[in-house]
Amino acid sequence: MAEAKQVKLLQVVASPESDQSFSEILQSRRSKEIVIAFCGPVGSKIPDVVDAVENTLHLQYRYEIKRIKISDFIKKHATKVKKDFNESVLEDPAQRIIQLQEIGNELRKKYGNEILGQLAIESISLDRQLRREKEKDGNTDDDDKYTYRVAYLIDSLKHPAEVNILRAVYRNIFFLFGIFCQSKIRKENLEEIQINSVEAEDIMSKDKKQAEEYGQKLIETLQHADIFINNNHPSTKTEKIKRYIALILGDKSINPTIHEYAMFIAQSAALRSSCLSRQIGAAILSEKGEIISTGYNDVPKKGGGLCTSEDGSDDHRCVAQGNHCHSDRHKDQIKEAINKIISSEYEEKEKASKVTERITSETRIKDLIEFSRAVHAEMEAILSTSRSGLSPKGGSLYCTTFPCHHCARHIIASGIKKLFFIEPYEKSLATELHKEEIVLEPEDPHEDHKKVVFSHFEGVAPRQYINLFEADGRKVDGKGKPFDPTEALPVTPEYLDAWSEVEAKVVDYLKKKFRSE
Repeated sequence: MAEAKQVKLLQVVASPESDQSFSEILQSRRSKEIVIAFCGPVGSKIPDVVDAVENTLHLQYRYEIKRIKISDFIKKHATKVKKDFNESVLEDPAQRIIQLQEIGNELRKKYGNEILGQLAIESISLDRQLRREKEKDGNTDDDDKYTYRVAYLIDSLKHPAEVNILRAVYRNIFFLFGIFCQSKIRKENLEEIQINSVEAEDIMSKDKKQAEEYGQKLIETLQHADIFINNNHPSTKTEKIKRYIALILGDKSINPTIHEYAMFIAQSAALRSSCLSRQIGAAILSEKGEIISTGYNDVPKKGGGLCTSEDGSDDHRCVAQGNHCHSDRHKDQIKEAINKIISSEYEEKEKASKVTERITSETRIKDLIEFSRAVHAEMEAILSTSRSGLSPKGGSLYCTTFPCHHCARHIIASGIKKLFFIEPYEKSLATELHKEEIVLEPEDPHEDHKKVVFSHFEGVAPRQYINLFEADGRKVDGKGKPFDPTEALPVTPEYLDAWSEVEAKVVDYLKKKFRSE
């Protein structure tokens, strides 16, 4: 049915008699819908954030709201993986969370990691079909109208594969809100709903990251967010959310915060890295709020700075020197040495290999970082200030990834007061080795603290910075364009038709135009 409607409309817009250009008519094919998913650790009161988003979209922007709860899918399909499932077990608050975690894992194990995202997609599709059917019952003449001013709010995702499938399907109209909250506050929130301290700790640990590929991967999921929200102070979330929704729906009167700007600069710096492991970027903001240096991870060069592809014969990056990671090579040598020692004690070589594999995969040997040839991004940012005759003292460092323990000690010693990051780095022992000097995730990281603040970044993620803040054509006839919330659409347009179909109709349209002359 949808395909027939699509063909019919494209035949209409391709008419050479139309006074409008094809591009102008194509705008009628722009989707009005928006899909917002949420992710965050258990106890961070995600439903409260969803409520605030719903109220803003409905009251201010006149969007109809369809809420989709992933937990409903888990309950609905639980018996597919747990035959004796009885929903009465979910009446206990702790068991409800534990059972939903376990059944969600089993559904991913049996049907693939995308399954819960796919069920959300099915729910959106069914809702749209119901709206079409209701429209037909109302004897609507416009048979081709099948995009609606609806916001689909998905609560909540726990695996990056779920994000990936939703983003692949809905593309520009999909946004992920990442909510984070201090662990102490999350634990208190769980205790408020009658979950004891021990159970709360266990639930929070399992929620964070599970070893199985099909298990919850909250940390990995969270770093894919388009918007990061600190929910330590729920009373302040409404104004933040109003700002984010306005940006998503195209209000170009809003500037990026200095924190969003600094993290975008850090991400831009990361793209200069050619490290085979990962691209990391950093930027230092002075006490006055000025960017004074940037850094990224790569191999150092004589005279200062880092090697680049422009250095010719002096380019000593790993990617230009055999394209092999030196850190991995040295760790492989350690593994070979361990295997040699164990093999000298055991006659069975297969058993020796298995023991070696366990030692190197289940201990911190796999996490060794001292064999890397690269200067880390945070260190390069600090070194850059010294080469320029500046001081990072009293400033803030923005880094795309949580610092390793090597960088952490230099950050502390440099006099930097605050550090903001996006991606966690579980190899780091920074907060363990330097707990006397670091305060991790304080309730308000922007206040003055006696220790160096290490906190998650809050605001528009670098991945959406240009989309949400780039303003093209702010005025018409010398006046600023008015922003009407009731007509606002997602700032990044998405069209209902595949590019190949539109392409074919443009070619056909062109032929008809020429034949009519």
